[in-house]
Amino acid sequence: RELVSMVMKFISVLTDNGEAVNQFAKAQAISIILMAMKTRIDDESFVNDCLLTLYNCASNAENQRVLGSSGSLNQLMDLLSIYEDNLDITKYVVLCSLRLSTDDEVSIRVTDVGMRSFMKSAARHIKDIVTLSCIFELFTQLAFTKQNIQSIVSHGGVKVLLGIMEDAECQEEITLMMTGIKMLDNVVSADVEFAIIVDEKGGKNIVEALMKLNADDDELIEAASSALRSLETMLNLKEEDGSKVHRGALFARLGAEAVNLKGDKNVKIEADVPEPE
Repeated sequence: RELVSMVMKFISVLTDNGEAVNQFAKAQAISIILMAMKTRIDDESFVNDCLLTLYNCASNAENQRVLGSSGSLNQLMDLLSIYEDNLDITKYVVLCSLRLSTDDEVSIRVTDVGMRSFMKSAARHIKDIVTLSCIFELFTQLAFTKQNIQSIVSHGGVKVLLGIMEDAECQEEITLMMTGIKMLDNVVSADVEFAIIVDEKGGKNIVEALMKLNADDDELIEAASSALRSLETMLNLKEEDGSKVHRGALFARLGAEAVNLKGDKNVKIEADVPEPE
């Protein structure tokens, strides 16, 4: 058992090399790593080394094919519950999902299998900037696909994101704010209905406030301006089309936003919750 652990740790370092990753793909070694991790699921250190290996290998197309299957994704998402307080394991599950989600079909599976778990992790680690940055970087990637945005919105992703973006402590983390702004841009650009939700929740005011706070940051100003232009364009389309979306019906269609912003680990996410106010 100790020898296997040493070998796994060595592999986690070895796969930081691109050629080693390619050889792993040829040997179809990812399935072996997944099986080893499953048999020693109670060994936190071993699981962490397995995850680091999977993350390193997720850049290879063949490895992506294996890791992007529903069975493999379910195994990864289970770790977010089993090791919910382990920030390293949470981070590597999220970052591995991010690498896999560069493929549109896999990104849809990642969203279907993992969105509820990602939102629980965001709520649980609401004060950990690194974890939040990883999660919202993933959401930004997922938001390139409209179907994924539907899931992000229905699970309360926009509500949580805007709450973080107007939090004074979080606002000091420019990288996190940049990630949030880019995610908002992707969301509002996808559909008029999503733009309406962001607008109703004060998204425009939050982005404008960030611009005032960071008036000397050209990169943030550019990203924020892009997001505001996208929001205005979509809202104008609504007016031009005479499209009037009833808010209650919209929320009923998209689902309830079941995330506790305070990150109370004792609050469960339920399927049937009252319509948001």
